[in-house]
Amino acid sequence: LETSEMKELVQLVLPAFGAILSDPLMSIIDTACVGHAGSVQLAAMGPATAVFNFIFGLFTFLSIATTGAVARAKAEGDQKHLKRVISNALLMAAVLGTATAVLLQVSAGPLLASMGGNQSYLAEGVMYLRVRGLAVPAVLTCMVAQGACLGQQDALTPLIIFLVAGLSNCIMDVFLVLDSGMGMGLTGAAIATLVAQTVSALTFLVLLKTRQQLPAKFHKPKMSELVPFVSVSGMLLLGSVCRMGIYTLLTVSAAVQGVVVVATHQIALQVFWFLTYFVDPLFVAATSFLARDIGPRPQRALRMAAILLVLATASGCVLGLVSGLAPFFSASLFTEDAQVVALFRQVAPMLGGGQLLA
Repeated sequence: LETSEMKELVQLVLPAFGAILSDPLMSIIDTACVGHAGSVQLAAMGPATAVFNFIFGLFTFLSIATTGAVARAKAEGDQKHLKRVISNALLMAAVLGTATAVLLQVSAGPLLASMGGNQSYLAEGVMYLRVRGLAVPAVLTCMVAQGACLGQQDALTPLIIFLVAGLSNCIMDVFLVLDSGMGMGLTGAAIATLVAQTVSALTFLVLLKTRQQLPAKFHKPKMSELVPFVSVSGMLLLGSVCRMGIYTLLTVSAAVQGVVVVATHQIALQVFWFLTYFVDPLFVAATSFLARDIGPRPQRALRMAAILLVLATASGCVLGLVSGLAPFFSASLFTEDAQVVALFRQVAPMLGGGQLLA
C-alpha cells in the first residue's frame, strides 16, 4: 500500500476498534458484575444472552449493507441517494426491531424453558430477557447509524458515542447490580444495558439529523431500493444462522448440566465472543474501501484486500494465544466461585483453538 492508503486504513480501523468493541464490552461488564452477584444469576444470564446474540447476529446484515451502500453513494456524490439509503435502513431496523421486541415479551418464558433453563434460575432469566428485549429496536438503529458513519469513513463518531454508552453502562451496572448498590442483580444489568443502548440510538438519530443525512419525511421504500439489503442479507443470514445456531446449541447443552456448568459456559462464551470482535474493524475496512474503490480504482482495491487478509491472519494467531491464556489471568474478574474458576481453566485449550479457527 502507498503511504496515503495506509494512513487512510489506520484512520478508519483504529477508531472502529473502539466503536465495534463497545457493545461486546458492555456484555462482558454485565457478565463480570452479575458473576460477582452470584453463580445462580450468572447461570440465568447464559441462555438469555445466547438468545440476544443469536438475534443480533441475524441482523448484522443491516450494518454491513448500510456501510457498503452509503460508501457507494458517497463515492458517487449523490446526497439524495445517501439519505434514502440511510432512511430505508432505519425503517427496516425499526420494523424488525419492534417485531422482535414484541416476540420476546410474549415468548420469553417458553423460549428459555425450551433451552433447558433450570427452574432455580428460570424466572430471573425471563425478566432479564424481557427487560433487555425492549432495547432491540435501539440496537438495530445503532447498527444502521454506525454503518452510515463507517460508510463515510467516519469511525470517530461511533467511537465517541459507544465509549460514553459503555462507561454509562459500567457505572449503572455497579450501582444497580452489586449488593453495595441497589442489589438488583440480573434485572439491574438488563436495565443498565437498556438505558445505555437507548440513549446511544437517540444520539445517533439526532446527529444524523443535524448533519442533514435524514430526509424531512420518511417514505415507504420501493422494492428496488431494498435490493442492496436483500442481496447482502441472504448469504449473511445463512452464515449467521449456522454460526449462532451452534453457539445456541452449546448453551442449551450447558443449561441442562447444572448451575456451575452453565455459569462457566457464560463466562467462557463472553470472553470468546469479545475477542472475536477484534478482527471486525478489518471487515469494516474491507466493506467500506472495497465498495468505494472496486469500480474506479480496481488495483487499489486489490492492494487493500491483500493487506487486510494478511492482517486478519496475523490477528487470528494472536487472539488464539490470548484466548487460551485468558482463563488463567481473568477468571477472578468474573466470579469468586472456585468450582466455576477451575472449570473455566479446564476449557482454556478449546478457547484458544476455537479462536484461532474463528
